Amino acid sequence: MKNLVKLLPIILLMATAPTAIAQNAPSPEFVVQTTSTGIIQLSALKFERGEYRQAAGIALQATERGLSSGRRSAAWSNLCAARAMQGQYVEAVTACETAIEARPTWQANNNYGTVLFLAGRYAESERAFASAMHIAPNEMVVADNRAIVSSRTLASAQ
Repeated sequence: MKNLVKLLPIILLMATAPTAIAQNAPSPEFVVQTTSTGIIQLSALKFERGEYRQAAGIALQATERGLSSGRRSAAWSNLCAARAMQGQYVEAVTACETAIEARPTWQANNNYGTVLFLAGRYAESERAFASAMHIAPNEMVVADNRAIVSSRTLASAQ
């Protein structure tokens, strides 16, 4: 009985270690876009300041304007990132899909991959990052994000 009491903290640590490691595992990063359109720049600034609700509201306002396909994609991609940071994954996925439909940029595909990862949809996330890499093979954030997804996918398979 004494040995069991001494081993109990070790047993508990071993049982919770995978959870602690998973919680501290890195997640892919979002990228926000700025354009010459002031409202899109403002949404990016709010996002970078951690003001995600305001960033989403401003990006949504931008999507309602008559923008070029590139600017429309940027606005929807920023909306995707801001909504995901608020835990609104369904809305974020829809926003990213709309961004990609407007113009399939590496930023929109990167954000799509990131929100899919956060939603636990790892295989789809991997495909989105592959699309982003195809568009911008030298973007380090995309390469880093793809590596995170690949390592998570490998860990899940074991």
